[in-house]
Amino acid sequence: MGDDGPEVTELQLRLNQSKFYFGDIDENFDEQVEAAVRGYQFSRGIADDEPGVYGVATRKRLESETNEPQSLRPTQASHPAENGRGRQRQGSHTSGKTGKTGKGRSSRPS
Repeated sequence: MGDDGPEVTELQLRLNQSKFYFGDIDENFDEQVEAAVRGYQFSRGIADDEPGVYGVATRKRLESETNEPQSLRPTQASHPAENGRGRQRQGSHTSGKTGKTGKGRSSRPS
């Protein structure tokens, strides 16, 4: 239906923080995520993006109202020796881009 990947996971987690999405956190931009985006846009009066599409205006507003999801932040061992090598562990981190990325796929059926 739409984009998938870590950017969608971040979107799902942020929508969950805002109490608009309660579905699976599964990297898939499906109908439930689209409905959550649409509800969020409506509640905030966001008209610059097409309803249900996670565009620039929606992303900026959602990011300003939510914290970066914990699972997307780089992680470190609290004590370097905990990982057995004496070095801090590095987690993954996204580029900050989230949701619909304009890759040519639509969140709506053709």
